[in-house]
Amino acid sequence: ISNKGRGKDVRIGCVYKTFTATGRVVSSLPNLQAVPKEVSFYWSTLKNRPSPPFTNSQKSSLNGLDQSLKWPSSIAETLDAFTQKEDLTIRPRSAFKAPEGYVLVSADFCHLELRILAHLSQDTVLLSMLQITSEDAFKLLAARWLKRSDPNSITSEERQQAKQLCYAVIYGMGPASLAAQNNITLPEAQKLIDTFMTSFCGVAQFIRQTILSAHEQASVRTMSGRVRLLNYLKPSSKDDQSSSKCPSPWKAEKILVKNSPRTASLAKVERQAVNSIIQGSAADITKLAMERVYSALKKEKDITAHLVLHLHDELIYSVTPDTKAPKFCDILRREMSSVNSNFGMSVPLPVKVKSGPNWSDLREMD
Repeated sequence: ISNKGRGKDVRIGCVYKTFTATGRVVSSLPNLQAVPKEVSFYWSTLKNRPSPPFTNSQKSSLNGLDQSLKWPSSIAETLDAFTQKEDLTIRPRSAFKAPEGYVLVSADFCHLELRILAHLSQDTVLLSMLQITSEDAFKLLAARWLKRSDPNSITSEERQQAKQLCYAVIYGMGPASLAAQNNITLPEAQKLIDTFMTSFCGVAQFIRQTILSAHEQASVRTMSGRVRLLNYLKPSSKDDQSSSKCPSPWKAEKILVKNSPRTASLAKVERQAVNSIIQGSAADITKLAMERVYSALKKEKDITAHLVLHLHDELIYSVTPDTKAPKFCDILRREMSSVNSNFGMSVPLPVKVKSGPNWSDLREMD
């Protein structure tokens, strides 16, 4: 970020929390991991004056009356000029640029948590699907889920729904949350989860076994052996598990707080058990990737690279000289992709590498 007063660039840093429950690295002060790609401003919304907050008694007195409010004419005329403007979209990430003589290079694991789920569950369909690194994993997943032979027939909306459903499973989202996210009914959300579990029986079995093990051990372990204690779970508290071929681990009745607060709490911790293994293992893989890249860089005398942002399963470096960016990209692909061998993973870990002058204008490198 340019600082004209000092004639130098301002460097923004954040605090990284490494001692989190799942092992995931989280940033704060400021949270640079949450900087959006784009922010849009719609001038037409200025025409509508927001209603002031009312107390319950005021709401009662206004019952049946027109509660809509208008701007005073002088303000309305001023705002009307703004509403004629085109909507504005800004890119906050463009403010973060490489220092002079440097270039930014990002390396992002492709579908990392989905690949971890495939490895841990050993679901034969997912494993086969993710061997094809050149294909869009979520299109393949949607085609399987919707029982279509051609992944190219999948629309962007269907792909997005499959992606949301997949991560709903990974993050332990229950039917209620899925229903709210997609503006559908609870039975419809439960049906989506059930059909997904039926399509990927290995995933359903993995979740079931993880929950059973979490009750027995009161803890879970990531792929590197990191332990998360789940003291609320005890062997006596586990729910009766169905022996059906493709169980749906989280039925709607489990999460209804009005039925039993204790059952709702149990369901929450059970979902945390599954999520902790997948999210924690993703953190393990990314940390090892950082170490491998650092070790490889020490052997390179003609490249200087600094890790400037940890973005969960993406790493961003500033690299100099910029002419060495292609060589550094090769190092990133080689070292990060090979992490799967450290964990004996059943799926490849493809890495997408991009480069550019600022965070917003990163372009994929061949």
